[in-house]
Amino acid sequence: GAVPRAEWLADGPSLLAPANVSQRRPTATALAREGQPPAEGTAQDDPPQQGLPASASELKQEVDAQTPGAETASGDASPAKAAAESSLPPPPQPESPSPEPLSEPMMALRDRLRKVLDHYAARPPNSAQHTPPEILSYCLPFGCKTRLRQGGRSGTTVSAIGALCWNYRCGGYRLFAEQEGEVLARVGHGFQLRPSQLLATLALARVPTDYPIRVGSRQGTVADLVESEKRHCYRGTDLSLKLVGLAFYLSEQESWESATGQTWTLERIVQLELERPADRGDRAATDRLWGLSYALARRAKAGSTLEGPYEAAWRHIEKWQAYALDLQNPDGSWHPRFFAARGSSRDNAQRIRSTGHILRWLVASLPQQRLQEPAIIRGVAWLADQLRLGRATRTYLTSTPRRFEGLMYALHALAVYDQRVFQPHDEKPPAEEETPRTTALASPAASG
Repeated sequence: GAVPRAEWLADGPSLLAPANVSQRRPTATALAREGQPPAEGTAQDDPPQQGLPASASELKQEVDAQTPGAETASGDASPAKAAAESSLPPPPQPESPSPEPLSEPMMALRDRLRKVLDHYAARPPNSAQHTPPEILSYCLPFGCKTRLRQGGRSGTTVSAIGALCWNYRCGGYRLFAEQEGEVLARVGHGFQLRPSQLLATLALARVPTDYPIRVGSRQGTVADLVESEKRHCYRGTDLSLKLVGLAFYLSEQESWESATGQTWTLERIVQLELERPADRGDRAATDRLWGLSYALARRAKAGSTLEGPYEAAWRHIEKWQAYALDLQNPDGSWHPRFFAARGSSRDNAQRIRSTGHILRWLVASLPQQRLQEPAIIRGVAWLADQLRLGRATRTYLTSTPRRFEGLMYALHALAVYDQRVFQPHDEKPPAEEETPRTTALASPAASG
């Protein structure tokens, strides 16, 4: 059967989705059910015999807030049960509660796209071979349901997010370090490839703030990571992924003081990102556009007006959307140099990478009514064909880190498109009788 796919993006109820679609935020309990993350309590790095601890507050929230059509306790939700939401839409536009039926060519594209996603979801990376940044990128298309094989390719599967948050050794690297009592997600080769990559990934997977993080003997939560990211805000640095994470976890009115004594707000980060130059020829440009678009979506979702830096950001996004579509090749792809060149290339892996990054941002940020324009459909179809054919499918687990990342962002583009365009047409399951769960998952056994 099809491998279940999670809700990939972090925006809660869509600004454009039908009102009757159930859209619940995964709780710590739900994440814990997805598998047993390695506890690393012994020198042999043995996995625990029980699941991750779930907080009492998250358990109560889950029991009280259960709604028809939500995930079952077994985690066997089909793709049709994932919420049809948009992560990065513009301000709300009028939309019919019932979308127009899909044409036969669009239904065929849906089936191709979902076969690709199911294929890669069923073949997870492993902790012996793949490093934290590779696993972080693999989490993008599959969210909190992302699996990781413990050890080699034949190892048992565990929660990928759980393995990262419990600081399991992956590809020889542990993501977290503790410095002067502070939990730090390290940046560099084998760790995060970009600042705040982990925070943004957790936000897009909608991981709650009380989800546990373990660093040595210290037990913290995602809230500790958020506080660490707030302290380490520096003018002149790349804040694009930090903006994604903080826009999800903080209220838009919140202000805080960084380690240097400066006062920060989300609005200030938006302004600095608008002013910061980014390399047009690589993913830095799409990261910047993604961060700005996500902040706009969160502000619009809160019902706030787009003014000041937010209005400037929206005009900036619209300009770059038009520019990106103007650079697109007739076959639906983009040049490996992203926004710095026009045309094709013999380096197909790099074309997949650039097309995945650009299309991911476009299908998340464009208004709903533009997602079935010919240019967008060509891009989705090109990626789906490239990812299901030949070598990309057979060898991706042994590919270079750069190529692996490119494939994952391409998969995320397909996942976002499926979520916004196809899932609203899926038949909703009948309401089932709810049986509240009242027993919390036990904590892993202590080990020496």
